[in-house]
Amino acid sequence: MNTANIKKYAPLARNAFITAVTKRANELGIYASHIAEAKEEGQVLSVEGRSVDLKLKGARNKLIQRVESAGFTALMEFIAYTWFNRLCAIRYMELHDYLDHGIRVLSPSPSQGEGWGEGGLPEILEHAQDVAEGLGLNRDQIIELKLAGNQDELLYRTLLLGQCHALHKAMPFLFEAIDDETELLLPDNLTR
Repeated sequence: MNTANIKKYAPLARNAFITAVTKRANELGIYASHIAEAKEEGQVLSVEGRSVDLKLKGARNKLIQRVESAGFTALMEFIAYTWFNRLCAIRYMELHDYLDHGIRVLSPSPSQGEGWGEGGLPEILEHAQDVAEGLGLNRDQIIELKLAGNQDELLYRTLLLGQCHALHKAMPFLFEAIDDETELLLPDNLTR
């Protein structure tokens, strides 16, 4: 097997993931140099003029504790590595039809072609309502996101996290549980 392409790709992907995870942390006011103050304002948390859902306060606080314990750079690398490995495992499982629902999570259906660049979105978005309950998700909420027509990012993020949680239940020896702060740093723009 020629591994040259993998050897070229892996460091680039690793760095891209570290950058994306770091960006998410920065959006929460968590930097290598300092932690920005967060203020509760009604039902939101205000961080450097940005509104963050108040429900994320606990996860943000846990993330801050982990940064203080492990160090910012080390933690960003660890979480990026965790997400990269998790996505590689899901990709392998979808290609070899190991997922219970038989639907691709990370790539378009074979009929759409292999590249997202041609407009193909992950196949799971087409079948969101069909896989919701099997992934432990609220089917009505998934249908609502799908029907909204402009919530593909949130819908995909919800489905991907649901798939990760389902794999943890089925194979806890392989898929660690995802804690709230690791979920918080799942990169944005996953459908792009």
